[in-house]
Parts: sequence; C-alpha cells; structure tokens
Amino acid sequence: MRCQCTDLPNLADAIFFVNEPGQLRIAASPIGRAHMNSMYAHLEWGDCSAWRDFGLPSDWRSLVIDAREVIRAKAVRPRVPIDSLRQEQLERMLFTGVALRCRAAWLDYSDKNDPKVEILSRDDH
Repeated sequence: MRCQCTDLPNLADAIFFVNEPGQLRIAASPIGRAHMNSMYAHLEWGDCSAWRDFGLPSDWRSLVIDAREVIRAKAVRPRVPIDSLRQEQLERMLFTGVALRCRAAWLDYSDKNDPKVEILSRDDH
C-alpha cells in the first residue's frame, strides 16, 4: 500500500522512526500515549514540531528514547540478556509491543529513494 506521510495519523496511533542509531523517535495520539504510558514508565512527551511534515493533529505528542534503557527499566525481561540484543532488535521489540495494544506504524528510511511503511494492529482496533 502506498501512502503519504500525512495519511499516517489516520492509519496509526503511534508512529516509530529511527533517524540516528540508538535514538528511536515516536509520535503518538492520546490513545497511543495511553497505551505506551501503561507499558513503560517515565516517558516524557513533548511537542511534535520535528514531525511537521506528517500533518499530525494538535493533540499528538512525541519523544526520543533509547530502546535499551526503556526496556531495561521495564519489569518484564526478554528471554535473552538485554545487552546481547542489537539496538534494532530492541527498537522492534518496543514497536511490536505497542502494536499489540493499538495501531502502530514503523517508518523505514534506510533507502531514501524508496521509504517503507509497516503498519501493525490488533484485529479488534
């Protein structure tokens, strides 16, 4: 499916984007934030000025996190030691966890000429 950046707020409650190694950017609607806040403590949401091109509604907020630190602070631990996982694996782990609760979109800009969007959602959303 092809879509524009401005379509994403209608398709997802949380949008994930990695622009620098170790820095996972997330923008989320009130629904997406509620789910993420219930899963991970101490998330500090800010404005979405860096997401201007996405046409996000005014009630969306964003943050930049280190997935390793967020998972380390979580009480539930992966089956393998956190330090043995690559940063990309940890970021996808967060994304998948959120997608189990609400609609989530993963933006892949590894090929600047052909960016990809993956949208995951439980069937009952």
